[in-house]
Amino acid sequence: MDRSYVAPGSVVSGKVHDSFLSPLCSVEEGAAVQESILLDNVQVPAGVHLRRCIVESGAQLKPGSYGTDDLVTLIDADGNATKDA
Repeated sequence: MDRSYVAPGSVVSGKVHDSFLSPLCSVEEGAAVQESILLDNVQVPAGVHLRRCIVESGAQLKPGSYGTDDLVTLIDADGNATKDA
């Protein structure tokens, strides 16, 4: 984990770089978060890779990759991703 803010109550076992984690988030071993913002109570399970994402509070993420190098991806509480310029 480097150049990131992890709020009290959050747990990081995976990789987190250049990101902001709000309270009660978790990043499991085998997950990666890069240049992203996680709002309250987001659980990032193993097999999830986030790049330049803003993730809504309580989002339910399924294994897979979200985000790109050139756009911000918004992820709602149901885990639906929308790319934005």
